[in-house]
Amino acid sequence: MASRGDLVGITKARLKTVDILSSGNDWDVAAYIMGYALETALKAATCRTLHVDQYPDVKSYKNEKIGNYFMTHNFDMLLLVSGLSDIFSVDGIQDAFQNWSDFTQEYSGEWTSMRYFSGKFNKSSVERLQDALYKDSGSIIKTIGRHKRW
Repeated sequence: MASRGDLVGITKARLKTVDILSSGNDWDVAAYIMGYALETALKAATCRTLHVDQYPDVKSYKNEKIGNYFMTHNFDMLLLVSGLSDIFSVDGIQDAFQNWSDFTQEYSGEWTSMRYFSGKFNKSSVERLQDALYKDSGSIIKTIGRHKRW
């Protein structure tokens, strides 16, 4: 599995990809890649929280239920294992929580299923997601970085 550094690098590279896709008006794919970027950011934070060099692999655990918490695409489960619930909750940092809520409401359940949708996103919705994920001063990615949690 990927290292924490690899996951941080993937996150940053995917955010550049989002900017390129947005400039080409490819809204659905830009939104999809943002989901990918948040997933890798949460997995990098999980490595830091658990003090592990590599993101845990489901095969590493005899109890399959433990591994399933790590091998998920569900943002709520990843938030829990990342240890970032203290920041992105009602009792956490208000603007960070608002950005988390604004972003994740568009990605219910396992966000990867959105790859089968077409025409759901437009310029306005993608720009809102970009602000919430990485452009706003209280965005999810900037908050994780500012608090040195990945």
